Amino acid sequence: MKTIDIVVPCYNEQEVIAAYYEETSKHVAAINNYSFRYIFVNDGSRDNTLLLLKGLAADHDDVRYVSFSRNFGKEAAMFAGLKNTTADYVICLLYTSDAADEEDSGDLGGRRHTQKKKKTEQM
Repeated sequence: MKTIDIVVPCYNEQEVIAAYYEETSKHVAAINNYSFRYIFVNDGSRDNTLLLLKGLAADHDDVRYVSFSRNFGKEAAMFAGLKNTTADYVICLLYTSDAADEEDSGDLGGRRHTQKKKKTEQM
């Protein structure tokens, strides 16, 4: 069975971490012949993101996390995730709640997303 690591940079994502994991886990569980794992990278969050990631990692064998002491930016977080993977394939996801600047976060499992009050369709 091939392995796929999903690298997820996180900055102040306490509001969406659990829902993101639960929703995406349903979808990847339905994909045959691949084993999925998550590498969440806490990019110096100031909220409870790290605490929630520790809980997810303790409760789920498919979750690991890396944590930065301060915010280094999403690119550094993605690189840290890539440095910590041992999978056959890697997916780098970039999801941000940024709730204050969004009109509509869309559906985590769907195709629609919104950033900075600008609605776009993923291709």
